[in-house]
Amino acid sequence: TGDYIKLVLPDPKSAIAGQQIEFRDDMLDVALRAVSAVLSDVMREGTGVLDISDRFGIWIGFEDRYKLMLGDINDIELKLTLAFEIMKDEAFEGGNKGTIYLENTGSPSLIIDNSITFE
Repeated sequence: TGDYIKLVLPDPKSAIAGQQIEFRDDMLDVALRAVSAVLSDVMREGTGVLDISDRFGIWIGFEDRYKLMLGDINDIELKLTLAFEIMKDEAFEGGNKGTIYLENTGSPSLIIDNSITFE
């Protein structure tokens, strides 16, 4: 926490010391886009975990309170904008934790769950 983001990567196609890690399909592009999004000024300080181990189940642990379920990498900027609006919801007052589902940008949702973990 603090200075580091835990990055959970998909299984590599190959990983040889001194060479670039190779991923299956276009997961390198997915990884670069996701990392770029969490390194933005707004996201960097609060992001503790970025899990891209499943290309259709990408999620971010933010401020040890919010689990942002992004689904795939498509529309990641819109999904994060929506997440910040949802984080203002009165349901999160008093320090509540929760999961924000952003897979469907037309119908995002949230579940308050103070027992969520970011592992």
